[in-house]
Amino acid sequence: AERTRELMESNRKLKAEVEDRIKADAALAAEKERRAVTLGSIGEGVITTDISGCIDSMNREAALLTGWSPERAVSRPITDVFRLSGPEAGEFGVHPVHKALHEGVVISPANHALLNDGKGRELAATYSVAPIRDRESRVMGAVVVFRDVTEQKKLEQDYIQSAKLESLGVLAGGI
Repeated sequence: AERTRELMESNRKLKAEVEDRIKADAALAAEKERRAVTLGSIGEGVITTDISGCIDSMNREAALLTGWSPERAVSRPITDVFRLSGPEAGEFGVHPVHKALHEGVVISPANHALLNDGKGRELAATYSVAPIRDRESRVMGAVVVFRDVTEQKKLEQDYIQSAKLESLGVLAGGI
């Protein structure tokens, strides 16, 4: 009888533990879904990497801007997918993600870089790279947030050209 009571108590504890585990799994699944919906709703490209610089996840906007589907990009090196060129691409040929991972600092250049869109075109892009840290503040990955500013740059150049032509017209009218 004593052994039966012990087994019944042990069984009750195991059932409670299983229920707790099921609730925790459901909460984790809900949190993952919220994160996926949030990342999908952001208007900027977002890519996360692990400590070695391989892609963990990316949102739809990142897929559109880089030309890589998330399924194809996951586990690939960031340098294969987020391909930059131009003076703001990275100092001394070091990719900004690798710099953020090794130095543990946020990389956010003042000027734009050129991003290869996977179709042979280069888009003007602004970006920021930040290390992802665990509870002990150890770097465990990086997050890249970027946006296409090609149209904005074109409008700025058109405005500058228009201002130059207007000042030239004023100068010519004065002569």
